[in-house]
Amino acid sequence: MDRTPPAAGNEEIELYIRTIYSLLRSSGPIRLRSLEETHVGMNSSLHQRAASPEIDMAALTYAALRLPDCFPEVRLVVMGQMEEVFRRRGYPGVESWPRVAARARRRKLYFEPESRVLAAFIASVSDIDDMVPTMVTYQIEWNKLHEKLNRHQSVLSLLEEENGSTGTAASGQEDGANDEAADFLFLHGAASRREKLAAVLDLTLDDFLRLEQVWPGKMLLENLRRAARTRLDVQINVLGSGLSD
Repeated sequence: MDRTPPAAGNEEIELYIRTIYSLLRSSGPIRLRSLEETHVGMNSSLHQRAASPEIDMAALTYAALRLPDCFPEVRLVVMGQMEEVFRRRGYPGVESWPRVAARARRRKLYFEPESRVLAAFIASVSDIDDMVPTMVTYQIEWNKLHEKLNRHQSVLSLLEEENGSTGTAASGQEDGANDEAADFLFLHGAASRREKLAAVLDLTLDDFLRLEQVWPGKMLLENLRRAARTRLDVQINVLGSGLSD
């Protein structure tokens, strides 16, 4: 793989790219958090409200469509070119892990739920250029959700109470169907609930409807509950035959 960082158009982008490639040359994982400051300073047109405490729905939508739906569960992202690279670095049989996909990207991705590791097969530095800023964007916007939801204990209690009430079905598919139906009724049974959640997140109703499209079905409330409980603090590691060689 060509290890030369790609050319950039201005000083902020150049600094961001240099920071990414400098950190990724380390032998171990790095935290996405270490890239957030330079990401914000880049003033990207794809993340115009990165520095704002307000949720950037355009940026969150862009990132969510380019990462797998399991990303809120991810602890570590490992990137490599071939299965042999993963095996040599302590991740044997990644292609036997459950396959996951991003809705707006075609890339080989595998997620091991128990260890919460996402394996991404990359072909060139352009894949890194695409994935890393997208993951940073997602983490910044997710953590804004966390901050806003935790300002309102009544909403937290409501989300968790409703979550507990959905676990009364027998098992299996019936249980999952009942959970999804309960989530649907919770959100749609009273317009005030949707409006209350939108107000807590400082979103317009139109933006909240966009969030429902980004996280369709029961995924919306599952992710809001998870965001209320947990900040994202994802680590990434480029394995051998990449920048860390």
